[in-house]
Amino acid sequence: MPAVPVLERVQVEVSDDVGTEYRWAGGKIAGTGSEWEGSWGFIPEPPSNARLLTLAFTLDGEPTGKLCQLQLK
Repeated sequence: MPAVPVLERVQVEVSDDVGTEYRWAGGKIAGTGSEWEGSWGFIPEPPSNARLLTLAFTLDGEPTGKLCQLQLK
């Protein structure tokens, strides 16, 4: 798969505003060379009192400074 050498270097750290500890539970990488896709699964689900989920991306284990924040409620 052409996407694997590129996308396997990218990881994400998940956190929320109530301090939940999220663990990687699996994922997949696929692509044709022109279209690539990566997905990650984490556990547990965010608790009902969490309001903000933050995804912090790393490349080769180093922070990229790129974040994605999701408003949960």
